[in-house]
Amino acid sequence: MRLFFIGILFFSCAVFADSSADSQTKLQTVVDKIKNLTTELVADKNQQQKLQDELKKLDLEISTSSKSLKKTQNQLAKTEEVLEALTVEYEVRLKELQVQQDALREQIRGAFLLGQFDGLKLLLNQSDPHTVGRLLVYFDYFNAARSQIATQIQIDTDSLAQTRAQQLLQQEKLNVLEMEQAAVYAELTQQKRSQSALVEELLTDIKEKNQTLESLEADKQALEAVLASLKKQSGSTFTGNANKPIKTHQGRLSWPVQGKVLHRFGESNVGNNTWQGILIAAPEGEDVRSIYKGRVVYADWLRGFGLITIVDHGDGYMSLYAHNQSLYKNAGDWVDVNESIAQVGKSGPVANPGLYFEIRFNGEVQNPMTWLAPPMSKS
Repeated sequence: MRLFFIGILFFSCAVFADSSADSQTKLQTVVDKIKNLTTELVADKNQQQKLQDELKKLDLEISTSSKSLKKTQNQLAKTEEVLEALTVEYEVRLKELQVQQDALREQIRGAFLLGQFDGLKLLLNQSDPHTVGRLLVYFDYFNAARSQIATQIQIDTDSLAQTRAQQLLQQEKLNVLEMEQAAVYAELTQQKRSQSALVEELLTDIKEKNQTLESLEADKQALEAVLASLKKQSGSTFTGNANKPIKTHQGRLSWPVQGKVLHRFGESNVGNNTWQGILIAAPEGEDVRSIYKGRVVYADWLRGFGLITIVDHGDGYMSLYAHNQSLYKNAGDWVDVNESIAQVGKSGPVANPGLYFEIRFNGEVQNPMTWLAPPMSKS
């Protein structure tokens, strides 16, 4: 009997040992899976940060290229205007020169005829020789005066021709520069498209691993931090438009861009988030305009928003313009109502061009639709 119980005890210990070993194996498997998943998430996050940095660099390069291209195009337009004006003036001066030369020829011909027949006139008409001589002197005087006028016109015409030739040369140089800058811009844009595709693919992967919400929260916190800092800075330096504060124009402000409203204020976003502003679809490169006069307090690249401009309108009111292709204004610049401040783009982690727009009062989001003029027909 004693041996029987000892046998049972050994058997129970063996079974327990096997069960414990099996549980340990399963636990180790779970730990390994967690470790692998954590490693993947860390790798994805590191890759995302790397892509974000590369995306930022490309956005800034595209901004610089776009700004240079627009500057060259403006210079080219001005050169063409100057050329047109010079051409008109050149043609007018040529006509004036022709008139003076024709008149001079007639005067010389008249003087020649008068000089040729003055002896005959003296014999037949008994004309006073002093009168004839005086007429010849007058002809010489008029001829000299008209010749001087024609000479001056010729000098002016030659000067215009030279200036026009210089402008044509400048136009040719600007045309070459425009082509070169357009090629650079096209190359950068192509790189941005490829980079955006990688970002989009990675964001999809991260979303599947439940990281999108964390990323959006981080973007929101980054913006909130910037706004909090700007609020402290602007509170003591800018009191706004005392005569006509922006509050008095609520419901009548012009739209920053024209286009279809893709997402409205308060609509559901990812997770429990909602849209803090509105997203307006607009062509890439279209001018973004300030809704009201104020001072630019932020103009830089910001995580989640790309190239963003923030304008302080005073009295606690600010407007935000994000995902721009290029920023025209720098922090500290003053802007007027409807003044161009940026170009529509798709900077930051977005696939399609458009403008993200917010209005805030003392840091709190406002519904932009209640501030802007009645909705556009396109929306």
